[in-house]
Amino acid sequence: MDSKSILRVQSFLETVSTVIALLLCSVVPLICYPNVVLSGTAGNAVDFFIYYKAIALYLLAGVSLLVLLAQGVPGSPFQRKIRTKTTLLLFTVWVAVATYFSSEPATSLWGYTFQNLGLLSHVSFFIIFTLILNNFRAENLKLLTYATLASSSLIAVSCIFEYFGVHALEYLFSSQYTFPTQVHATFGNSNNVGSYFTLTAPLSTMLWLRSKDKREGALLLIPTLLCLWGLIVSTSRISLFFALAACLVCLFLSAGRSLLLRRFLAVTAFAFAVAFLVDAGTGSAIKQKYVAAGSQTREAASSDLRKLGSNRLYAYEKFIRLTLKSPRRLLVGVGPDCLYLYGWTSDADAQTFPALANVVFCQAHSDIIEYAATMGIPALVFYLGFIFSILLPRLRKASAASPALAGIFAGWLGYLSQSFFNFPNVGIIGIFFVFSALLAEKAHCSAESDPAVEAR
Repeated sequence: MDSKSILRVQSFLETVSTVIALLLCSVVPLICYPNVVLSGTAGNAVDFFIYYKAIALYLLAGVSLLVLLAQGVPGSPFQRKIRTKTTLLLFTVWVAVATYFSSEPATSLWGYTFQNLGLLSHVSFFIIFTLILNNFRAENLKLLTYATLASSSLIAVSCIFEYFGVHALEYLFSSQYTFPTQVHATFGNSNNVGSYFTLTAPLSTMLWLRSKDKREGALLLIPTLLCLWGLIVSTSRISLFFALAACLVCLFLSAGRSLLLRRFLAVTAFAFAVAFLVDAGTGSAIKQKYVAAGSQTREAASSDLRKLGSNRLYAYEKFIRLTLKSPRRLLVGVGPDCLYLYGWTSDADAQTFPALANVVFCQAHSDIIEYAATMGIPALVFYLGFIFSILLPRLRKASAASPALAGIFAGWLGYLSQSFFNFPNVGIIGIFFVFSALLAEKAHCSAESDPAVEAR
């Protein structure tokens, strides 16, 4: 192939990678955000977008797979060396092994009901990660971050309105369904929408703090405030804590951190002040949720610590015991997305936790416990290896990172931290893997110059 043909092929691969990253980070969340579990006239639960979520992910993964296969065929005009993260590959392979030995293979393949986090989803994340790792064009990094922030701003506005009972879908379907009146509808759960903003709030905040252009800084301040407000009204205390903590960690790793820290504290204080001022005039529901953390902690400390975090410690203990129950469970778990089979509260536990008498834990509320319980300890080891293979190199390079990569790393770190105490959502975790590919050591876009001129 002549040089012009090579450039055309390279441009095509980069364009496909960029489009898939844009769709996964900015379009798929808009599809998944209205995860409204509605009560129909017959009392059934309806999720308008359940199939579109899975289809969107599988279609993007399918296109990515075709491109990667074309790159791997000898003699193909698209042939290029394909790199990936060995630890993520091993993790995905072990998901397949766990699916084979699953208590419910069909569920482990497709995922459980609204969650859609079975083998096909994990394979899709691996394929998309590999495509972006190999083909994403560094010059498009700024476009990706701005598109992600535009999408998150729309979601933040909707999140704020929905918290106060204003639902866009309600005007269309109010005669057929009963809509909830709280933010818990978003992405299916307040913790889910909170986990989404742990990706976008640190991203926008770091981009705004590191921006040297006044016009760009003024523009970035809008999604920064919107994402912070969305995070606050989500009332997910875990997400709020780790999003702010991720920003602080990245600030302390940055040059000129004193000035950046003052600006960060100022914008955070302003966001909280406005949020609580509006909240005070509308019933103080947000304030009560955060203040309740203290009384809940004291109550749990005086009775049973497992009640902390909406009984999270009880769920952790339950699924850790499940993992340690037998050598087979240690190796392959109960199967991806199959915790619902073992999540019932026993009669003995119901006496201590009466509120959980009829509750089924479908997820462990912690990624690391979930992976160990559903796919075995090997899967957990491979996943942690994947995480550390990105985290450690990035910590060493944090002080020299470009604004875009600093923001992506802050969002990645915020999401990762809260995931140890929260559960994933198929419409959100894809963004995490896109960010992982952008941050991965030796990725094409890992140059540390300005995004507009980053070397390949």
